[in-house]
Amino acid sequence: MLDLLALVYFLYQILLGWRRGFVNMLLRFIINVISLIISIYIFSQLLSLFFENAIFIIVFWLIFWLLKSFIIYGISKITDILHKIPVLSTVNRLLGSLTGALLAFVFTIVMINLLTIFSPFSIEIKTLLDQSLLTSFDLFSK
Repeated sequence: MLDLLALVYFLYQILLGWRRGFVNMLLRFIINVISLIISIYIFSQLLSLFFENAIFIIVFWLIFWLLKSFIIYGISKITDILHKIPVLSTVNRLLGSLTGALLAFVFTIVMINLLTIFSPFSIEIKTLLDQSLLTSFDLFSK
């Protein structure tokens, strides 16, 4: 099930990259990485305030998505103008698809690692990870 979700997400990001182009997807990738780093920093500062493991996950992703959304909204006007440059055309779309795949890859690694961290607290998560082919790669911690 986890493998199917990851595959669908990869295909979605590749198609999104084709539609939006390289400049937009590259900026989205950079925004995701910056938001992830800032979220980890803020989350580590707030860690002592929360006692429930489920709250850890919710707060982390809430901080991440809020930061990402705020930054994407602020930069979206610039990328719309850059995407309309006719010189970029097909190369822009192909590079956008590759950047979308890279974004999906990084997101999948982060999600698998977060699920792995919390797998001792949930039998369902542990079972899901054990059945997944994604966790057999060395990129994911066990």
